[in-house]
Amino acid sequence: MGAARTVVAKAMKDASFRELLLKNPKAAIQKELGIELPQEVSVQVHQNSSTVIHLVLPQPLDVSSERVLSEADLAQVAGGATSKPTLVFVTSQCKTGPICGGLPQT
Repeated sequence: MGAARTVVAKAMKDASFRELLLKNPKAAIQKELGIELPQEVSVQVHQNSSTVIHLVLPQPLDVSSERVLSEADLAQVAGGATSKPTLVFVTSQCKTGPICGGLPQT
């Protein structure tokens, strides 16, 4: 199970963890996963409802033709690593499916 699924699964079963996750998401995630996120990284947790759906967009890619990758950038791409941690937590309970974000399933 991935990190996001681990955290969401615990939040669905443990009300006190869910409350901590909503109040202090960075601390809750660090404690649950046994990791230390960099100080400059912030974590936001949003809870969907029957009337509010959250959509998470990745940051825009720099696709300019003038972009040049350094040797370090190329090494990260080749190794599949990233220098900036990305955690995406998306879940929803809705009438059309458990993880559909309130949109009709296709």
